[in-house]
Amino acid sequence: MGTYVTSDLRPSRQCAQASQKAMSVLGMIKRNFRRITVHDFKILYKSYVRPHLEYCIQGWSPYLVSDISSLKQVQRRATKLVQGLKNRPYQERLKYTTHHNTRGHSLRLYVSRSTLRPRQKFFSQRAVNDWNSLPQSVVDASFVNSFRNRLDKYWKDMGI
Repeated sequence: MGTYVTSDLRPSRQCAQASQKAMSVLGMIKRNFRRITVHDFKILYKSYVRPHLEYCIQGWSPYLVSDISSLKQVQRRATKLVQGLKNRPYQERLKYTTHHNTRGHSLRLYVSRSTLRPRQKFFSQRAVNDWNSLPQSVVDASFVNSFRNRLDKYWKDMGI
């Protein structure tokens, strides 16, 4: 299958290999492209980097903090490649997007289009649509319990 399984069933080796491959691809992208716009970055990242990070992730799903941070390091480095974002703080680089939707609530998430059938079944693809369909009154909840109560009331009113 192309995944690494250790005797203690920890995904550390798989995470290290995935992040190493993704970092080498980022290095290749950096060497071959002088200026990378946001549009170009999205194409390059989705085509060449993300497959290394997501391959068989359901099987080895990283749960250790060290493994997750090694995968996040790839994303930190990748966002520095975008023209105009290199010197900005990491949190600001994550928020940067050219997609603005004026409909729905203020915390809408962007759904990346997926042509592959397995990708369409990922939790990240399915949950975004449900989140984006919520009204502003539910999303504005300041505490988890108030969010739950508002969500339950919304679902009850919708007949769900």
